[in-house]
Amino acid sequence: MCSRSANAFAFSLLLTLLCLVFGSGSAAANQFGYRGQDGAYGRDGADGRSGPDATIYADGGYYRYDLRGDEGYPGQDGRDGQSATSCYQPQNVAYDLYGAEGGSGGNAGNGGNGGNGGDMVVYYNELASLRQVYVDASGGRGSEPGRNGRGGYGCNCTTFQWQVGDRVYHCSNGREGTIGSYGRDGEQGNSGAARLISQLTPLPAEHPSRQISLATLSDAEQTISRHLWTQRAGAATLFAPGSRVANIYVMYTGTQRATYTLDWTAERPVEDFGETKIGLYFGQSGPAVSISDEIWTVHNLNVSGTSASLSVSDAIKVTEVRDLKWDKFSGSGRDLSVAFTDGAPDDAVHTDFSVSYYTRGLALWRLRFEGGVDDSLITREGNRYVVNIGRLNIHPDYLRPGTSFLIDVRAKRSFAAKSLTINYERQHQIQ
Repeated sequence: MCSRSANAFAFSLLLTLLCLVFGSGSAAANQFGYRGQDGAYGRDGADGRSGPDATIYADGGYYRYDLRGDEGYPGQDGRDGQSATSCYQPQNVAYDLYGAEGGSGGNAGNGGNGGNGGDMVVYYNELASLRQVYVDASGGRGSEPGRNGRGGYGCNCTTFQWQVGDRVYHCSNGREGTIGSYGRDGEQGNSGAARLISQLTPLPAEHPSRQISLATLSDAEQTISRHLWTQRAGAATLFAPGSRVANIYVMYTGTQRATYTLDWTAERPVEDFGETKIGLYFGQSGPAVSISDEIWTVHNLNVSGTSASLSVSDAIKVTEVRDLKWDKFSGSGRDLSVAFTDGAPDDAVHTDFSVSYYTRGLALWRLRFEGGVDDSLITREGNRYVVNIGRLNIHPDYLRPGTSFLIDVRAKRSFAAKSLTINYERQHQIQ
C-alpha cells in the first residue's frame, strides 16, 4: 500500500512540475512561449459627400454649376501583429518542442468611395439654351486603402536537437504571423443625372397614388396624377462644352391623370363601410384600385379614358364572416346535434360544414367518421345552424348516452369568390 501511494504522489508531482515549466492558458504541452497578439484591423475610409442637387432655369444666360461629389477618405492601416512572448526553451526534456507563433497582422481598411455628383432638374424653352449652361456633376474620386499589418515573429529555438537516454528530440521555430489582407480602392462616385422639362414654370406636384376611405370617394370624385418621362442618352452633348454629367437623362413628356367615382349599388348602405380604406393608383394598364382586406366586395372598375368608376354591387365585413359562434350540443343517438349562431346578415354568407368524429379507444382517440355534412342534415333556424351529427355515417355504438367523444367541426364560409374556414374542437359526453 505504501509503495502504491508513493507512486501516485510522484506522478502527481511530475504533472505539477510540467505545468510550472510550460505554463497554462494558451501554451500547449509541447509548445513553449505564448502566441503573439493579432494586430487590430484598420477602419474603412468614409465615403465622400455627394454633391448638391440643383434646379436650373436655362433662359439663354450663361451659368456655371459645380455639383461635384467629394473624394472618399483613405482607409486606415492595419496594426502589426505582436511577436510571441516568454520564448524560453526548456532544456533536455523528453519530448519534441515547437515555438509559439507570432500574431497575425491586421487587415487594411478599404478606401472610401467617392461621393455622387448632384442631380439636376433643368427647365428650358429651347433646347439650344442648354449650351449656355456648364455643369460639372462628376462623382468624387475613390480613396486608397490603408496598409496591411505585418505578422509578428514566433519563438525561435536555442537548441534544435538533443538526446535524452536513447532517444533524440527536436525543436522547431515558431511560425511568423500571417500578414493582414490588402484593402481595396474606393470606387469612383456616379455622375449626377439630368431631368429635362421643356418649360420655364415648375411642374405641379404629382400624386400617383392615394389612400382614402370609401366615404371620401362616395362624397366626391378623387384624382391621382403622375408625370411621364422618356429616357435618352448623350446628356453631355446638350450642355456647354466640357460639362460632366451622367450619359443617360430623362425628358418630361406630359402628365397622366385619372379621376375616380363610386357607383354603390349594394343593398347595404355605403355608410356601413364608410371608414374602409381603398387605394387609388396607376397599374401597368392604367388606373387601378385596391380595397382593404377588412371587407369582401363584389366590385368592378370601369375605366374610360381618364375616368374610372368603382362599381360595388355587394359587400360584407370580414368580421361578420367570422362571426359564427359555437352554441351547444343536444340530443343523443340519431338526434345528436350541434348548433351555431351566425352573426352575419341573413343569407349573406354560405356555410359548408365538415366533421371529424373521434371516440376514446384503449388509450387514444380513434377516428370514427370524417367527411362533409350534406345540406339535408343542416337546419337553418333564423340566425342559427343546427348540424345533425347523429345521422352521419357513424356506428350507433359511438352515439349512445355515456359515450365521450371529440369532434372537430370545420365551417367553410363563402361570399362571392372568397372564402375562409373556421375550426372548432370540442369534447363532450352524450347525455
